[in-house]
Amino acid sequence: MPHVKVHVLGHTQDPRGDGKPKVRLVTVPDDAPFETDEDKCNAAFQYGQNDFSAGNPEHNTTFSVSVGDVVEVPAWDDPEADYTLYVVCGVGFKAITSDEFEMLKGLSSADRTFHPLCRG
Repeated sequence: MPHVKVHVLGHTQDPRGDGKPKVRLVTVPDDAPFETDEDKCNAAFQYGQNDFSAGNPEHNTTFSVSVGDVVEVPAWDDPEADYTLYVVCGVGFKAITSDEFEMLKGLSSADRTFHPLCRG
């Protein structure tokens, strides 16, 4: 089963956390559609919800994937290839640059959620 890396930025403001974004490796079933980057983002979002990963002990320590989090979409056929960053929007996903990712990491959860980059 492939994995998709998601930067769960909500942990930066979590008083229980250490103030650093957490990386969640989302396990995507082999039969999930992932022909396009949108398919890959949708799979990362769906299987990054704690109700779908209830058998995974990580779900107790990591928030579900939500608006403002950043998904690294790899090329499934070449694990050594570069990836594209997508921010989770209110509706859908938007490709972002590494500079925009760094900027999002510095925002509060509320500011990130309502930032123009996160409007889909």
